[in-house]
Amino acid sequence: MSETPAVDKCQPHLIEAGCKYFNTDKIGLEKRIIECTDKMRDKWNRKVSVREFYEDNEEYIPDLIFFNNNKRVQDVIYPIMSNMVLKNADILDFGAGIGEIGMNFAEGNNVYYWDINKKCKDFAKFLSEKTKRPIIQLEKEEDIYVRQYDMIITTDIFEHLTNPIEQLKLLIKCLKPGGFFLTTGIHAKITPDIPYHLLINIENYDEFDNYIDTIGIIRYYHSTCNEAVYVIQKWRNK
Repeated sequence: MSETPAVDKCQPHLIEAGCKYFNTDKIGLEKRIIECTDKMRDKWNRKVSVREFYEDNEEYIPDLIFFNNNKRVQDVIYPIMSNMVLKNADILDFGAGIGEIGMNFAEGNNVYYWDINKKCKDFAKFLSEKTKRPIIQLEKEEDIYVRQYDMIITTDIFEHLTNPIEQLKLLIKCLKPGGFFLTTGIHAKITPDIPYHLLINIENYDEFDNYIDTIGIIRYYHSTCNEAVYVIQKWRNK
């Protein structure tokens, strides 16, 4: 039996990057993955503020190394990679975490990375350089809103926010007419192990989906065991 069952489910390039970043071996990375859920839950229960919880949280790195397994990533990027080829596009990966989703679009495009988590930002830079998938890291939150994008990615973001609808509307204003919005929406697992998936956001499900219906055409929808994947193309005349 493998000593690293969790790590062995991860993508090889993420295993290699994780081991080098943390200066450990696969067994050490396995330990970090196993312990990260409890550590994040405990940090949440002791948080000073929601922003503080996200800004300085190293435990998200092993969590996202494990979560972004090959099947999950392919489920998310499939509708764009298979049907909607983007070239020379400006792409925003908002709340990008370790940056794995956005980096899949790095070839031939400009991928702008934003996340509030300073630890994830540091790892994403390391991962980008190591895998030769360039991203452009935005330094300030206001830098997000100074350009228009051909595609905006928001995966596993809105369930964490205290203002998901307001944030959604701000982002859609930055999407070019005819551009694509790749999102996992606001529907996510809510369990005692992940209290940072805010229970109150259940009340926002209908408003979120109703607003999505007003901005364009749903080009793709697929529900997985972890999340729903939407691709919305913004109306061209707006």
